[in-house]
Amino acid sequence: MTNDSSEYFQQSEAGSRPKILIIEDDRETALLYQDYLREKYETTITTSGKAALEEATAQIDIVLLDRNLPRMRGKDVLLELKSRDDFNARTIVLTSEDPDEEILQLGIDGYRVKPVYQDGLVKIIEIVAKRDQIYQSLEEMFQQKAKLSVLNRLGKQGSPEYSELQTQVEEMRNEINQLLSEVESGYKIKQR
Repeated sequence: MTNDSSEYFQQSEAGSRPKILIIEDDRETALLYQDYLREKYETTITTSGKAALEEATAQIDIVLLDRNLPRMRGKDVLLELKSRDDFNARTIVLTSEDPDEEILQLGIDGYRVKPVYQDGLVKIIEIVAKRDQIYQSLEEMFQQKAKLSVLNRLGKQGSPEYSELQTQVEEMRNEINQLLSEVESGYKIKQR
């Protein structure tokens, strides 16, 4: 199993780098985030909510969203994006504010309090990516389990196909457990 989060993103085409939209009104901070992510990700910077709505396409994998944008708050940008049928990107809020009850209602995938350093930013992106891989792996595992159920019903428990499916399901279960462990340990990292 690799630690390269780029393999987990669904929107990116095979072989392309995952796409991250950085929505941050402080250009220097946005450029710093872009520099942090340059090696693994394709990034686009916007400094306003209005521009973010124009840049947020179906090909975006992750949105890094400043909660305190001028004119159009991060919350409003996020609600507008989530109302779009073609918007499937994961959202990580980066802000100078401590979390409050409002943030619980936004359906975000991650939250970091500024200042955000490279290791913390990369780690939260990896956590979000691994969560997506868990969902995908669970779906695949349950499809294989459905096949096992059919073979069982047909009385083919001793067949090579049945044995191979059992092995695949066990390998998937182990992979899911490993990913869960990595995600859980990732949430224990220092916020900044």
